[in-house]
Amino acid sequence: MNNKNILLFTNVNIVISIIAFFNQIYALIADNLNFQKVIFILLFSALTILTVIGQRRYFTPAFLLSSFFIIVTLRLSNLSNLSISVWLYLFILFTQFLIFIIYCNQDLKLFKDKVKAKERLMLFQLIFIRMYIGYDLIPHFCEKLFAGDAIRNIDVSAFTTLGVPNPLFFVYMAGIIEFLGSLAVSCGFLIRFSSFGLVLYLLIATFLGHHFSLGFIWAGQGGGWEFPILWSVIILSFSVIKPTLFTIDEFILKNFRLPKILKYILEY
Repeated sequence: MNNKNILLFTNVNIVISIIAFFNQIYALIADNLNFQKVIFILLFSALTILTVIGQRRYFTPAFLLSSFFIIVTLRLSNLSNLSISVWLYLFILFTQFLIFIIYCNQDLKLFKDKVKAKERLMLFQLIFIRMYIGYDLIPHFCEKLFAGDAIRNIDVSAFTTLGVPNPLFFVYMAGIIEFLGSLAVSCGFLIRFSSFGLVLYLLIATFLGHHFSLGFIWAGQGGGWEFPILWSVIILSFSVIKPTLFTIDEFILKNFRLPKILKYILEY
């Protein structure tokens, strides 16, 4: 990506993410937080630095992955009351949003035909919706997998109340599915398979959570099936289209020679 503004904002994010990483080390040592929580915060913080740096050379996949890791680290920092890190990652996330806007604007300028430019703009709107849908799952799996036993046990208690057998196992299982689904949908990896799988998971979770028996309105007591079905329908829409602009699938197909079976899976 040779756009000067994108390179400038990327360099700013590299510096801020490194500052945030060392701030986290200091804060985590000073606050003597849970070891498990410390490991995951520093892991995703380090992955943020690496993928933001990667934006300079492999823009699309690195941008998608870095944005995902930024939000994960932001969520974990917030759960750990690391206020300075929260503000630093909010700044990084805002800058990533500006980078995305600049990228879209640069791409749209290539189209002289107004009709094609409007169609391209609608495609970017769809891309933004896809990314946001994936990001929406991040708080869910963070609490189940990476935020420590105290927060995880809240979900275990909720699963127990719902009558789910071996609730700790299924909390971990749900967290893993949410993590993989969130990563795949937001980054556009195996997008058709991952979308269908995530919808299946949401329908099962809605059934086990007894939301179908609580009526339609989500704001009602216990929550009806309005929100999970709306979420499922939007996600399902991505299972009927082939890999498109601004996905890891597209990047792999364009830049690597794959065996026929792998190419078929990605293109399906």
